[in-house]
Amino acid sequence: MKRKNSGISLLISLGISLLVLGIALSVVASINRSVQRSADLGRANQVFFAAESGFESAFFHHNARGQGVHFMTDDASQSITHSETSSLVSWTIEGRDNPFSGILKERQKIQVPFFWDDSTNPTKDPPIMGENFDPDHTNAGKLIGEFSLVFSDDDIPVDFDFGTADDAVLIDWSMSREHTFDGLQTFVPELGSGNDACGLGSEFICKGNFLTDGEATIDSTDTIPGEILPGRIITNLANFLGDSDTQKFTLSFFPLLSFEDTGGAKIPGIPFELTTDGVALPKESYEITANVSIGSFSKTITAVVPEKATIGAFDYVVFD
Repeated sequence: MKRKNSGISLLISLGISLLVLGIALSVVASINRSVQRSADLGRANQVFFAAESGFESAFFHHNARGQGVHFMTDDASQSITHSETSSLVSWTIEGRDNPFSGILKERQKIQVPFFWDDSTNPTKDPPIMGENFDPDHTNAGKLIGEFSLVFSDDDIPVDFDFGTADDAVLIDWSMSREHTFDGLQTFVPELGSGNDACGLGSEFICKGNFLTDGEATIDSTDTIPGEILPGRIITNLANFLGDSDTQKFTLSFFPLLSFEDTGGAKIPGIPFELTTDGVALPKESYEITANVSIGSFSKTITAVVPEKATIGAFDYVVFD
């Protein structure tokens, strides 16, 4: 009996020891998980604020220059090192493209400047003799060749009436410029016969023609008659663009009709694509990308930011 009791006591002791060991291992694992969660939380905060620093640097250089800033090179001037967290942040700004496409939404006005800052280095070092460097960021590129803006009826129902049974101007457009002697001027397209915005010979984008043809195009190589405001000077788009005493052209376009038809159906917008003669133009929004590296951990964060209007001259509305 003594020998039997002794064996049972040993088994009980061994079971208790295993139970205690299991509890201890569970506690250690829980502590390790807590420590890892704390470390991950701290790392997430580090990544967040490091990415924010990249974004802030990109915003600063964009706002210090203007629309069309395009820094896509992997340059040291586009990197930030945080020694306290051993993190490295690199950033880029993608602000130009050719062609670029988008969706024109209801009541949205899009302004595309045909000029941009063409700086390639974001540093603010003094200019070096003999090098083409622009420390004041006044050097700007500009479109010299042709352009074509195409609106299409992709994904628009064939019976969509844009909220009216009558023909009317669907998309209004104009071209603005800064004239050396006359200041801000705007080219507006010619009205049709009888001063009807959608009459015969009209250069506006009207609902009837758009739905019939399936697209509408504004092409700088076409002879598009119109007039210059203020002053109502009769001219055409090619002459307006070719004036040697002008700079900073801006193309503007916006819808005038509802994107909901009389039957209640709605569309998200009208697709468009802007193409130039081999020159990348500023987009209506720019994209910032921040790459963060902390030890063996890395992450890429991206944000798309709408551009601000760059020039507004003589905005108007055409009434039938």
